[in-house]
Amino acid sequence: MKIQKQTTARDFKATTIDGNPFNLSALKGNKILLSFYRNGACAICNLRVHELIKRTNELSIMGLKIVAIFESSIADMKPFVGKQKATFTLLSDPEATLYNIYGVESSEEKINHVMQNSIASDKIEEAAENGFPLIKQEGSNFFRMPADFLIDKTFIIKKWHYSNEVVDHMPIEEIIEFARN
Repeated sequence: MKIQKQTTARDFKATTIDGNPFNLSALKGNKILLSFYRNGACAICNLRVHELIKRTNELSIMGLKIVAIFESSIADMKPFVGKQKATFTLLSDPEATLYNIYGVESSEEKINHVMQNSIASDKIEEAAENGFPLIKQEGSNFFRMPADFLIDKTFIIKKWHYSNEVVDHMPIEEIIEFARN
């Protein structure tokens, strides 16, 4: 079920790309960007991670912690998103348990629609130019849609963004504004 109002963040345990245990509630007291991506090889997802990596210092100074979740095994993340050496948390959720907790959808209809328009082709081209070619990851959920959540220091979800298109993420400016305030 999708988040529809400000509410307490749903706690969970997961495993980082480095194989370490992670508990979301351990970040309570910090502002958090919780982002759900498609899979470790997704070109558009890797481009977004790349964009966040470029802003990590700025966001960290403002006290924002970033947690990125991929519907991939650790082994499937390492050769793709793992190569980016993000300084924020990358989590593996191959069974989509966390996606279900936060109501993050899969939609064949939405994916097929976006893949047929120029917005997707422009983002795919931009991703390829940045070293993230379009690769279909074997065994991945190709129809997963991204989602972003901004969680305040008291562990309340203040803003959420369920994507209607695979190229649609919460704007970076909105994340920066949340981190500043």
